[in-house]
Amino acid sequence: MIRGSAFVLAVAILSTSFIVFLTPTDAGAPISLGSQIEAYTFPRNPIGTDFYNPTILGDMVTVFADVTGLPGTIVTVDITYGFCDPHYAGTACSMPAIAPMVKVAGSLYSFQLPGAIATKSRGGGGGGPVPAPGGTYWAENKVDYSIAATDSLSNTISTSTIEFYPYWPRPWATVFSNLSASTTYPGAQFWVNGSSFFNDTDPYYDPVQGLPLDYVFPAETCDVSVTLTPGGTTFTGKTSGDGGYSIAMTAPASPGQYTVSTTVSNSSDNRNVPGANDTAIGVIALPQISSVSVNLSKSSTFPSEPIWVNGTARYDNGSAANLCDVNVTVLGTTIYNNSKTLGNGNYSMKFTAPAAFNTYTVRVTVSNATYPPPKQNQTALLVRQPKINVAMGGLSATTMLPLAELWINGTAVYDTGLTVQNGVVNLSVPRAAIGANGTTNGTGEFTIHIVGPAVPGSYALNVSVWGALYDNSGNASETITVVATPLPDLTVSSSSITFFSPSGLFLEGKEIFITARVKNAGILAAADVPVSFSLAGGSHPIAWANVTASIGKTSTANVSWTALPGAHTVQVSVDPDNVTEESVETNNNATRDLFIDNIRDIAITASDISFSSPDSAFVNGRIITVSAFVKNIGSVDLNGTSVAIGFAGDPAWYIADVLVDVPAHGSAVAQATWKAGYGNHTFIVVLDRENAVNETDETNNAASKTLFIDVIRDLSVSAGDIMVVPRDGRFAAGRKVTIFALVRNSGSTALDGVQVLFAVDGNIVAGVARVTIPVGGAAFAQATWTATKGDHTFGVSVDPENEIAEVNEANNQASRSLTFDGSSAAGGANALPPEDAFANAVLVGAIAIAALISTLLALAASKR
Repeated sequence: MIRGSAFVLAVAILSTSFIVFLTPTDAGAPISLGSQIEAYTFPRNPIGTDFYNPTILGDMVTVFADVTGLPGTIVTVDITYGFCDPHYAGTACSMPAIAPMVKVAGSLYSFQLPGAIATKSRGGGGGGPVPAPGGTYWAENKVDYSIAATDSLSNTISTSTIEFYPYWPRPWATVFSNLSASTTYPGAQFWVNGSSFFNDTDPYYDPVQGLPLDYVFPAETCDVSVTLTPGGTTFTGKTSGDGGYSIAMTAPASPGQYTVSTTVSNSSDNRNVPGANDTAIGVIALPQISSVSVNLSKSSTFPSEPIWVNGTARYDNGSAANLCDVNVTVLGTTIYNNSKTLGNGNYSMKFTAPAAFNTYTVRVTVSNATYPPPKQNQTALLVRQPKINVAMGGLSATTMLPLAELWINGTAVYDTGLTVQNGVVNLSVPRAAIGANGTTNGTGEFTIHIVGPAVPGSYALNVSVWGALYDNSGNASETITVVATPLPDLTVSSSSITFFSPSGLFLEGKEIFITARVKNAGILAAADVPVSFSLAGGSHPIAWANVTASIGKTSTANVSWTALPGAHTVQVSVDPDNVTEESVETNNNATRDLFIDNIRDIAITASDISFSSPDSAFVNGRIITVSAFVKNIGSVDLNGTSVAIGFAGDPAWYIADVLVDVPAHGSAVAQATWKAGYGNHTFIVVLDRENAVNETDETNNAASKTLFIDVIRDLSVSAGDIMVVPRDGRFAAGRKVTIFALVRNSGSTALDGVQVLFAVDGNIVAGVARVTIPVGGAAFAQATWTATKGDHTFGVSVDPENEIAEVNEANNQASRSLTFDGSSAAGGANALPPEDAFANAVLVGAIAIAALISTLLALAASKR
């Protein structure tokens, strides 16, 4: 049998079942590297004759050989075969004369093995050996064969002896099934998937011969029958070479619970070992639309206004009712009938509200012809008249002498936002029996002029506006005071108090300017009127100012204040000590709320971004941790602060959005991980990406940093990768020997011109060899040395000048020791140890195998 680690590796990687790669021998003329014979059998898993029932015949076995690499034309391909019982000591396989193989096509040849000689019973009983039925194999027979090929140039290659055992017939098969769905709908398609294998073992398999007792082999190319019950509908198919199967089935028309019974069998006697498996499936009724939600963009609107109706439809199984028809009606009249629900079951449609004032029913019907019946839902929509809002824009005076003239200004606007154009304005002073009329202009403004009451006192002044577009009205009122002698009337209102921050931020410690506009609505000027600014209802004064108020004019009082955090009510009081006599003393105070926030400011710079990897190597494929050091330079704890980490670009691409708690005047670290890819990568960190935090400075919330990711480079050589090969297989002094080194590349990039240095006993031999190694592959380097007698150490150094930066520089040297005798005689003390003799015998083939493995690994890596 073929031995050696190189051959085992080749078989493990490249073979399935009996496929092997065989190294050439020196039986003929020297041949070129890469010659090989690929041999295998059909069936892939042959079954022998039933030991207990010899009438159940085993498989016919055909041996195939694919011969490649011979420099000349192939002349003959011969097979030598034999059969033996491995269970009896001393039993030799009978090897008949060499038989020619038949050319199938190209380099492929075949030979059908004849029937074996079987033992009728064990233990020597039963009359001795008898021929098994022709063309079959007794289950206990081991089959040996070898193949040799010769070309027109007399070059020859051959295999070592190859063994195989026909398998013992299994009594039944195990079947595993699963369904593509546990529930389905009437008439829907589903799949039965599974695998099957013969689950008994052959008690006569001998582990010493390399066959495990628990081997299971697949029930390949067997019939698969799947039956649905009740109903009895059957679907059929075949298992694949690995015993797997996938059978398409159609669900019954009637809902209910069904059993899916799967049977695997084979019509051949020696494989007719049926196995079965049952799986349940539920067939449920077709889904029905069970719910429709209806939401209007507004439940109260005006005539002919646009309205959106939105909602979601779902089936009774909870799934979205997608691509269903949507119909919208108002009082039975279809107003929208050309829409569909989306993939998530949502719908959204726009329609125009009716022109008449009323309360309407908006009904939505969702239907699907495949899954009837339709489903409805409804909601109410109020179409109403717009209201008129009247604002008194100002009086020429609120304090006046008897029979003085007065101008009243104002604006009328519908609550739809439209101005009341050409509206009728009525003004009345009921107590004085005064009335006047007017109209609004194109912008809804109006002005009315009257002569005031003759008797001193307080009077209500009422204004009503009737719209021309809608039949309704709006009202407003003011109070005027008629006095006998001239007096001032100093007033201040909440809307006349304003706040200003030069920084634009109302934060603690900032200078805030407070302004109050004081109006004299009386008929006498007032000079040096004190104005008080205070907090908390006047109990905490913060500033004073003086104003001079002319008749009918407005004066401004300004103060500044260093802000304190929190919610404040700022009160402005005009003439708080009542030093100035006024016609009205009740309108001298007003308040307005002001909120002063704490300082909030989070920041990050490029130096606050760092990177790490488990082995400190920034190479492709590594898991890289990106860390962001977030600083809070404000006075408030900022919990749940968003830290977005990603790659800069337009737009940026974020790989993580982390929430961190950053204490006041403190810091926190946010991290994200990323599987590295080759090249330069610019990472960006953005704090509070959605601007949820009102900050003093919003310009220091982002930073970026670039990281270069290199490819993985790692060269290696080991003692087992060093081989010393004399031409005749003898380690003898004075002979030319070749030192081979298999250099491996476990990195992620191909490496060209890799230096390989050879030394014997520390002395460099030959020059520096250079090799090219593919990704995940290997390449041979070699040097020649003239052997001398004694013990020698053969050393190899890869990339000795460190031209290539590697993730591991410690695996670039290796050495191996061998002893050379002074004699050159064949055999005896000069012969190689058995393992080294074998290593030399298969070296050429191992080189070919290693090159092929390297190519396959590189190809696999390129497809990942």
